[in-house]
Amino acid sequence: MASSTADAVIDKSTLSDIYITDALTERPLTPANPSREKEAVLGLAAAMADRPAEVLPDFVALAMELTGATSAGLSLFEEQPGDGVFRWRHLHGMLSPFEDALTPRMDSPCGVTLDQNRPVLARHPEQIYDWISAHDIIVPEVLLVPLYIGSAEPLGTLWVVAPEVGHFNAEHARITAELAGFVGSALKMIRTETRLRFALDEQEIIAREMSHRLKNLFAMTDGLIRSSARGADNVDDMAEALSGRLHALADAHALVQRKATALGSDDRSIDLADL
Repeated sequence: MASSTADAVIDKSTLSDIYITDALTERPLTPANPSREKEAVLGLAAAMADRPAEVLPDFVALAMELTGATSAGLSLFEEQPGDGVFRWRHLHGMLSPFEDALTPRMDSPCGVTLDQNRPVLARHPEQIYDWISAHDIIVPEVLLVPLYIGSAEPLGTLWVVAPEVGHFNAEHARITAELAGFVGSALKMIRTETRLRFALDEQEIIAREMSHRLKNLFAMTDGLIRSSARGADNVDDMAEALSGRLHALADAHALVQRKATALGSDDRSIDLADL
């Protein structure tokens, strides 16, 4: 990691100048507006049940409004070669042009937030992260809280950017953390819905394939019966001939299955208990 003015390893004193989370509890609290907060959260929570994907931008916008921020967004972790990355999603305010931008997991305020697993306050992070300063982004303060998406480990952050140094306090951290809880629930609903849709699509494909095979089986069986009946003198002869032909088909099918397995067939299964 390097500063915007010199290539140097960040020492602990520099990090302590940037990460000032303890200041949240030392600053005067902003007067709360519980009625506005309750009204907005209840409305979004009700809408989340039917359209979780659509309310994500609304939660981000609400975080920006209730904290008096100039920008806000989500950083969602994506596994990629190496340490992975964060993708910026649903950005509001001055940083909205950077929608879908990728940021590093191990060299970013979001990464620090996930490592510490708690709200984090950073002051002018562009001074030590050159990927921020390279885009001429000025961040007086950024408050980040972890996102939990159906797991004990955070998989992203909800963050808000202050208009000036000294803006955020413990009340802003409380509000952002509460909204992050709803965002995490919405993201879990979206992921579960996606997996369920995939499972149902798989089941539909299997059902169509079974229907096709059963139709073929009935047609084949009818043909075998008619063929055996024409060459049989009595019922016992017909049964023996039909049984022999069915066994031959079964052996041929087993041989094909063994060859397919040896070639590495794609045997995917869906466990609905995991949804």
